Amino acid sequence: MSWVRAGNQQDNAELSATKVVIGENRYGRPVEGLVVGPLASGEWVAYVNRCRHQPLPLDSRPGEALIDADRQELICAAHGARYRMRDGVCTAGPCPGEALVPLRLERRGNEVWVEPPTDAVLQSLR
Repeated sequence: MSWVRAGNQQDNAELSATKVVIGENRYGRPVEGLVVGPLASGEWVAYVNRCRHQPLPLDSRPGEALIDADRQELICAAHGARYRMRDGVCTAGPCPGEALVPLRLERRGNEVWVEPPTDAVLQSLR
């Protein structure tokens, strides 16, 4: 799969997490990525939308907060694992020290593009 457009993002935009389909797993189910930004540093980051504790999307419960009140961490709605936005490392919850699977991204003007992971990574996801 080639690069996926994740949207038109502005540097002065409010911090948000945008989902984008980045491929399929071995069962033919869509795998999503999360594009998060702009961080306080102005950068954008992207991760596979899968908790490291269990193979659930971070936003598995609609309406649950995905970004903490301090705007520094992503929160898994299922079990409360907290991941630093800047590097995806779990800081609290059932999987401390583990990290979200990072995705490469590019800014092309005001657009953000995500490179899907390799087929081996996609196939390893449940």
